[in-house]
Amino acid sequence: MKIGVLSLATGRYLDYWHDMVLSAENVLTFEGYEITFHVFTNRVDDATAIAQRITKFDIRVHEIPPYVWPEATLLRYRCIESIAAELEDDVLMHLDADMLVIQDFIKNLDFTELKGGIGLVAHPGYWRPNGLRRIKLYISHPGILASDLRTYLKFGALGSWERRPKSSAFVPRKLRETYVCGGTWFGLRHEFLSMVSRCAENVDTDIAHGETAIWHDESHLNKWAVGNGASKLEPSFCFDPSYPQIQSMPEYIRAVDKSK
Repeated sequence: MKIGVLSLATGRYLDYWHDMVLSAENVLTFEGYEITFHVFTNRVDDATAIAQRITKFDIRVHEIPPYVWPEATLLRYRCIESIAAELEDDVLMHLDADMLVIQDFIKNLDFTELKGGIGLVAHPGYWRPNGLRRIKLYISHPGILASDLRTYLKFGALGSWERRPKSSAFVPRKLRETYVCGGTWFGLRHEFLSMVSRCAENVDTDIAHGETAIWHDESHLNKWAVGNGASKLEPSFCFDPSYPQIQSMPEYIRAVDKSK
């Protein structure tokens, strides 16, 4: 199986991306699969030098302007779409540049069983366990219970949903369910690129109307998710150790705490 991993890394984010590919080189086993990392960056020479030092997988460097916030995150869909003709991988995966590979997550995925050919990851901050585990969480952390109750009453579901109808990322209250993170998402090539194209169109529509979704690319991903079938995975694939509700689950990919 051929897997393509795509990341945007302008400015200092190339340094985070460097750490990420080093972690992948150390952890991934490459048993039964090949990986190509695609990086979109304005620091082409630095990225090329990194690629020359990596021996276990291919790295392809794609030059983009020195985007800053929020363009660097909003325009990721168009960046990916711009090289669609070059992507011959069976599976495509987006990873934020500021991630670290902790375990060989590929061994824990069956891409052929993804609903609709797409895998999305529940946001670690808004994921909650079910049944007795949720009760135990609320007993141990009454502040989380109080916050969740306020959020459910006010917005209908946990998550930072786009609530302004003027944005194309708007999700009506009745459709809000599992809020997914923008850091990790993947799918079979055709389905992945179809999703990317739709999200890019919605971003373009917002830009044309002078709008910016509340959580940028993540808002548009969640808008796509409510109208299309996709597998929803636990936050193991975008793990943040600061959230007590996910401490008992395995950690495959970690979101870096940039404040440290």
